[in-house]
Amino acid sequence: MNNVGGNNKVYPLKMRPVYKDYLWGGENLHKIYGKGPEFIAESWEASDNAAGKSVIDNGILKGKTIGEAAEILGSDLLGAEKEFPMLFKLIDAHDRLSIQVHPDDEYAFRHENGSNGKTEFWYVLHAEPGAKLICGFKEDTPKCKLEEAIKNGTVEDLLNSVEVSAGDVFYIPAGTIHGIGKGIIVAEIQECSDVTYRVYDYNRRDKNGNTRPLHIDKALEVVNLKSLAGLERVVCREHRDGSNNVREIISSKYFNVCTIDIKKKMKAETDGNCRIVFCISGEGTINGESFKAGDTYLLPAEIGKYKIKGNCKVIVAGKGDNFYAPIPEVIKSKTKQFSRFTVRDDILKGEKGEYPYSFVRIKSGVTVLPVYEGKIVTIRQYRHAFRNFLYELPAGVIDEGETPEETAIRELYEETGFKAEKAEYLGPFYPSPGATDEVIHLFSAECTERDQQHLEKSELINVCIMEEAEFAEKIAKNKILHGGALAAYLKYRLKNN
Repeated sequence: MNNVGGNNKVYPLKMRPVYKDYLWGGENLHKIYGKGPEFIAESWEASDNAAGKSVIDNGILKGKTIGEAAEILGSDLLGAEKEFPMLFKLIDAHDRLSIQVHPDDEYAFRHENGSNGKTEFWYVLHAEPGAKLICGFKEDTPKCKLEEAIKNGTVEDLLNSVEVSAGDVFYIPAGTIHGIGKGIIVAEIQECSDVTYRVYDYNRRDKNGNTRPLHIDKALEVVNLKSLAGLERVVCREHRDGSNNVREIISSKYFNVCTIDIKKKMKAETDGNCRIVFCISGEGTINGESFKAGDTYLLPAEIGKYKIKGNCKVIVAGKGDNFYAPIPEVIKSKTKQFSRFTVRDDILKGEKGEYPYSFVRIKSGVTVLPVYEGKIVTIRQYRHAFRNFLYELPAGVIDEGETPEETAIRELYEETGFKAEKAEYLGPFYPSPGATDEVIHLFSAECTERDQQHLEKSELINVCIMEEAEFAEKIAKNKILHGGALAAYLKYRLKNN
């Protein structure tokens, strides 16, 4: 579902983690962050994976998993994603983890019952002096040589070993052989997957005296045998956002990650995608919800603008093209009324100083693509600004007290005379975001019957019914230039292909 009119259930979701106990775990997550029982290996902070589902710990959604919340909020929580796309965990390596590798999406889908693959990212939260990570081969390695090393217990001799300290970051694409050494705590952001192929486990035995299973055959099929010699930590882009230091670390199709050192406050935007926010150190509030070091919040996609106040350092992770979007501060603002338009003049303060910005405030509206007996109902309306009749689709402003769907049905009837029992929502559209704050909600509607038009004095509208092929041809030949019509038809076609 998507609540077009907004959803009062959308707020920062504090997450209660799921704890995992493996033989290499320790007590640092409990000592440093107050996590769980005294000895734990992993804290799954934000997960909707079947192997461990964290739950919401605040507000009206308290006690629900991310998946259960998504059933209530739909795209308001996850944006365009059908499922929560990430898994965020903390790992305490009191002892070294196994040397392992993860498959990519294609292999995992075919061999692991439709699972995702596993590309992951590490942020080192703590490292004892001399602590090391393992990542990739020193040189190109034939598969037979790796097989022999596995049998002989000498796999580590083939691999890069990198000494680390707090703040180091590593990107581990699927297929990269790797391991976490003892004395390290990492924050791990990964695809939503729990598929791991162990290559070597140091011949350890669990509390029952059993060795853990290895997955050598599958590992050999997915491992990247190319050299990662000269491996370096991920190169980060650092910049200032006011008094805050922003470190943009990773931008990939699976997730984007940045850290922000916040001094007093920062503002950003979810940009239509959910966000994970983890507090590394310090304390503060996020849209009024308090947090301390070790706390994790999930920000629903529909939150839009969010504000963090406090003196703290946070990791922000999520998907989307415009991942870190600092919002300039409005220093001054005034409005002017010109007939039916309101112009707002602002003075903004951004990264490079103050500057003016003006835009037109316009009420939200609708555009509806009507279909009658398989044909598209269009209109030709006189537009004085162009001194011409233009091909369009029925459209209009949302009246006070109306829902967007009610407006779509009303405008369809008034401008064309066609009636519809319901309208199907196609999504929002920003017709000119550089000049106006107008939002157009797009709909399609199956027309049931036709009556007379009910036009206002200023409206000159002719109704035109045409085959879809003709409608598409007019678009191709630049005969239909109405932005709402173009956007509605695109959304309609994508939805109905």
